[in-house]
Amino acid sequence: MKVQTRNKYVFWLLFYLLASTVLYYLVFSYNENILPIIQSKKIIAPLLAMFIVLAASELYGNVVSIIFKNTLEKKLNLNRLKRKG
Repeated sequence: MKVQTRNKYVFWLLFYLLASTVLYYLVFSYNENILPIIQSKKIIAPLLAMFIVLAASELYGNVVSIIFKNTLEKKLNLNRLKRKG
């Protein structure tokens, strides 16, 4: 794997982990403000809940995707080198 590619993976991995940490910090620190909105009967309640869930799952999904992609690329490169050598 190239150094630039490895640095790119590490950068995006840390970015998504930091973004998910910020999201959870905001959700848990402003829980007393979010909870009445979610428990209300207004249309914004399910929208806010879905936004929080989708944002968190998107961030974690990107982290897992980066880890799997990096691991699979390493395995494929090792197999290519074994075939050539």
